[in-house]
Amino acid sequence: MPLQAERGEKLWSQDQYADRRQRRRLESGCPHEVEQHDTMDPSPEPRGPRWSLHEPNEGDLRVIKPTIEYVGFRTGPDHRQYFLRSHFGTEIREYTVGIPHSAFTAGRVRFQDGPEICYLKVLREMEAASAAPSPATDFTLTDAELAAYVTAHTPTPRRTSFSVVSPRPPAPESTEQDHKLPHRS
Repeated sequence: MPLQAERGEKLWSQDQYADRRQRRRLESGCPHEVEQHDTMDPSPEPRGPRWSLHEPNEGDLRVIKPTIEYVGFRTGPDHRQYFLRSHFGTEIREYTVGIPHSAFTAGRVRFQDGPEICYLKVLREMEAASAAPSPATDFTLTDAELAAYVTAHTPTPRRTSFSVVSPRPPAPESTEQDHKLPHRS
């Protein structure tokens, strides 16, 4: 339906306007803007990946990375045990990592760092097991591993805009002549 014209101007219908816009695009050399697809029209080519997203493919060269999730913890008589679960493809393994209570009470480790320390331990064990598979799933962190974590995660001191003023060196010994003022005439 053509729009009403003011002052004798000729107005175009929507179809005429779309045809003119498409001709201008062709003349300007922008072919990627020429085709306009309706989103409801079925596409002749399938969209998305060519493989199933839900089933593992034998010939697939994609790398499947393991995921590790924190499940929880339990406090025992001498250890705090953290439970983690790893998913590697269709394989699921349960891990238990213990941290001695003495590490917490001595201030070497904070309670909130426990899950991350255990996650890193399981990650290291999984990487080591990729070379030589080991069925071990229960671990206890050593003092050396806890010390390595603390040194790696201790922030470096920040420099502020104000620097500490170093003390002045002591003044040299003065003589009597230094204390005399010049005489004015």
